[in-house]
Amino acid sequence: MEILYIGDFKKKNGPSMVDINLNKYFPKDIVVFHQIQKKIELNLLKKIINCKIIVVSGISFLGAFSFILGKLFSKKNCLIMHGTLKLERKFRFVPRYRYYIELFSIFCATKIIAVSKKFSKDLKDLYPRKKNNIDYVNNGVEVKKKSNLSKVKGKVLTVGGGRKEKGILTICKALDKLKDIDIELLVAGEDGVDTEEIKKYSFVNYLGFIEHIQLTELMKKSELFIQNSAYEPFGMAPLEALNYNCKLLLSENVSSKELLNIRSSNIIHDYKNIDEIASKIEICLLNENDTFFKPNIDLSWSKKSTQYLKSIRNIG
Repeated sequence: MEILYIGDFKKKNGPSMVDINLNKYFPKDIVVFHQIQKKIELNLLKKIINCKIIVVSGISFLGAFSFILGKLFSKKNCLIMHGTLKLERKFRFVPRYRYYIELFSIFCATKIIAVSKKFSKDLKDLYPRKKNNIDYVNNGVEVKKKSNLSKVKGKVLTVGGGRKEKGILTICKALDKLKDIDIELLVAGEDGVDTEEIKKYSFVNYLGFIEHIQLTELMKKSELFIQNSAYEPFGMAPLEALNYNCKLLLSENVSSKELLNIRSSNIIHDYKNIDEIASKIEICLLNENDTFFKPNIDLSWSKKSTQYLKSIRNIG
């Protein structure tokens, strides 16, 4: 065994989907996987002793503890970062202990892999002493545009629930200006500080947290997908929505837009600007969908798993 990969293979949220897909494509004779959990098992110690490199996906006590054991046994280690609590705590409450676990994990990491080029630059700015140890591998997506989908005119989808950094309350304020357009805004995602205010708008259908398969069903019917994030280290949902022929309106902060050919009229340059958002929603609904994936880029998880493996092995 060369690599021990510690991740979450059960939740099926954004970070977990990375772990699940890498579990599917990594060679099993090279990589052994361990599920993140609260209980520390004896077999984890055995795996750490027998591996050469410890990979931890995301921030967890078990991951930080594994880094400590790894140091004792002179193992190289790698931290895959799907986001950073140092930025997230600007928008929502983050328990202090979790923030310190992240700082400790970053301090211990021999190498850090970010999930997008933009996010890797953010990390280098936040942690300049680590900048030479930070790499990036974009998340994968199977590019398979679906055809013959029956779109519902005026059906708009967004994800992020009531989390302030997702900017959905601002989307609601923008839509409220478009009195002459019949719109239904579907809001999926976890509750947050903005949830109750979002629910007050008559055009909102607030769904809360839903399973991934339910989300893709909504994408099949939605005309427009909006991601108005103040902070988005990657952003898988817009890419999936494009696969289902949704028109896209993305904030400047959505890192996954670097994989797209997308017009300025489909980019929100100021996620707080209600008038800009209202104007661009109107333009998106009127125009044809002309956003597409950049050509000659292999975004498959098969390719991404190869890139991850190469980066993990290339630890100084």
